Amino acid sequence: MHTRLLIFSLLFLAFQPGRSQTPEALYESADFDGCIKACSRLIDKKEDLSLAYLYRAMAWSRKGDDGQCRECMLKSINDIASYLLKDASGTLVDLYELQIDSIHANCYKVVNNDIAVGQTATARKLLEQLLKMEVLPMHLYWSARVAEADGDLYTATSTMNKAAKMVYLDWKSGVTADIQHRIIFEALSELLARYNDMQSAIQVALRQRTVFPDGDCSGVMTLLLSNRTSFLEGCNTDSIPLLFLTALDSLEKDCGNAVMAVKESIWKTCFFDNYRLTQQQKMDLLKGRGMERADVLAAAFLLQIERETKLYHSKGSVSGQIPNEAVESYMDLMAGTSGTASPISPLPKLRELAATGDYLGVARIYHALQSSGYAAKPMVLFGDSLQTVILQQLKKGGYDRTLYLVSLVLPHAAKQDREYSQIAGAYIATLLEKELYSEAGILLKQELAAHPDEQYIHELYQEWVVADYRANYLGSDDDHLYEWTGNVATCQAGDLPASSYDAVLQRLNYVRRLVGLPDSCEWNEEWNAACMEAALMMTAADDLDHHPDKSWPCYSASGAQAAGNSNLSLGYGGVDALMGQVYDYGGSNKAAGHRRWILNPYRRVFGMGSTPEAMALWVLGGNNSSWKAGTGYYHRGMPVAWPPEHYVPEELRGYRWSFSLEGADFQQSSVTVKRNGKAVDITVHEPDDGYGLNTLVWDVQDGQSSPENGVWEYTVEVRGVQIDGETRHFSYNVIFIPVDGL
Repeated sequence: MHTRLLIFSLLFLAFQPGRSQTPEALYESADFDGCIKACSRLIDKKEDLSLAYLYRAMAWSRKGDDGQCRECMLKSINDIASYLLKDASGTLVDLYELQIDSIHANCYKVVNNDIAVGQTATARKLLEQLLKMEVLPMHLYWSARVAEADGDLYTATSTMNKAAKMVYLDWKSGVTADIQHRIIFEALSELLARYNDMQSAIQVALRQRTVFPDGDCSGVMTLLLSNRTSFLEGCNTDSIPLLFLTALDSLEKDCGNAVMAVKESIWKTCFFDNYRLTQQQKMDLLKGRGMERADVLAAAFLLQIERETKLYHSKGSVSGQIPNEAVESYMDLMAGTSGTASPISPLPKLRELAATGDYLGVARIYHALQSSGYAAKPMVLFGDSLQTVILQQLKKGGYDRTLYLVSLVLPHAAKQDREYSQIAGAYIATLLEKELYSEAGILLKQELAAHPDEQYIHELYQEWVVADYRANYLGSDDDHLYEWTGNVATCQAGDLPASSYDAVLQRLNYVRRLVGLPDSCEWNEEWNAACMEAALMMTAADDLDHHPDKSWPCYSASGAQAAGNSNLSLGYGGVDALMGQVYDYGGSNKAAGHRRWILNPYRRVFGMGSTPEAMALWVLGGNNSSWKAGTGYYHRGMPVAWPPEHYVPEELRGYRWSFSLEGADFQQSSVTVKRNGKAVDITVHEPDDGYGLNTLVWDVQDGQSSPENGVWEYTVEVRGVQIDGETRHFSYNVIFIPVDGL
């Protein structure tokens, strides 16, 4: 009884006319202006500061959540910052967590409204304040959305990637993912798709399903369906559709018929229409008779064989395995069974294909059966005799790429192996004589992968390295950079002579070719002009910024756009700046981001603008900027290392090394570098994704001042790389050779 009377008395006193109400009471009664005044009085008197700041922040937030008072939200966030400073113990943070979350939600609401009406200035200020207080995934998400609204796709994508990375790493450490964070992965997938990086877009979509297995699949389905045309472009020579099918498989249970319809379309477009089946086989496949769908899938793996043998890869980096279901389907098909009976010998089918000259078909089936462990003696003898036929054709008609690739799949004796190597070597020698360095480089990397102990191929490789360096590295030195026609005083972007553009492109293609990447890149003239404006701005300000504002000297909207999509250099320009970006030295470049964009396998089109003092290289985004799938240049599953495997000009030796692999998780990876069997000191940097391929970067501290036996020879081991749940290890040699001494 006494307690009730006491509470009643206190409430009576609190609401007596003439007495001021507490901030809590004013807030609860929705008198937000009164609450703000009451809190301000307490703050002026330095009384109960923590709660005063908190309730004033809450009141400002409620006044601003309708979007009519943008400054109110800024005041709310400023009060929260002051409140957190006063609450050193953190007790009030825990006590009023819901209220603070509510303020954050109101901020996001205002930001979303600002984005909708195209007024992002206040939104940027709000988010800058929020991030100063604490870096949270949703703060980063909305910051990325604002950057996207401003047209800065580079910042939007990199910021969204940081948000997704935070959520994913927390989830991996055992923290249950907040369901609202699912939109971060969806948004990142969409941004990557806008960059035409479909592989990464699908990988992020799949990662979302891993972190949120019980979530609605509509967001992932929207991503996959809206970008369907891009996924399927040139699909007969691209691994994207296979990854696309994997993504759809993971959604089939939740999304049902919608997924099935898309999968059927992919099967028809990518594997049915592109593999020279007879009309009857096509009809049977459509009706579900005669041929298993997995058999058509297995046909696609001939492309995998070609890719594995023709392009750069490290020891043990390619498994060459085909899914068991594809192999079983082949064997069932040849046996005429539904999958339950024992298969008969595949020899009749192989002989039939060989008789019609379909050596690719032979290799396809043979490779599948080898991968399954099927190694009947008659089949081995058949493969050996077929090698003799192929060798005769090659000796008679000269090097033929298709026949050569088939030979790599079929078993052969050591004598035949040497003969193949000699045929390929003779052809490579003619390519070098004709200065056809691109094709020679591809074949040399293929040959060293297939015949690592063949000394003749090693000698040819060194010859290629030296000749290409002299012709295209030294040959791309630029003496015309100072012919820039711009003027800082009058803010004229000007231009460079054509020879300067040619030199930078020649050097760019040379570097890509050295590591085994597509080297027929080209300029976009519109981007060149925008990059010239960006280079002018950096020169005028004597500073670098990917997001220059309008206060910058010689500011232009197109220059700012180029700055957001470019690698930037200051203090030099042209080819020297390009090589500075490739080496990527310095404490702020530990992710080697500039190098990673230059060595992005999928990038085809670049832009460049330079003054003698600054350079901008457009490396991000843009329509039609990637290699089309039909070129066969996609490098999924292929590592990209700098310095690259095998022989490298001594003049390119530097201390910052890197190893890139799409979709790889390097968080638990380790690196060792040995010179002549002795470990070299290295510093491995924290993996930082979001720049081209996922990459591990390390600095080599080799105290050796001179080479041993005329060369610098290193062995690199990268261990513990996680790829699609599998742990992989890589090992490769890097041998720096003196160009002048050969």
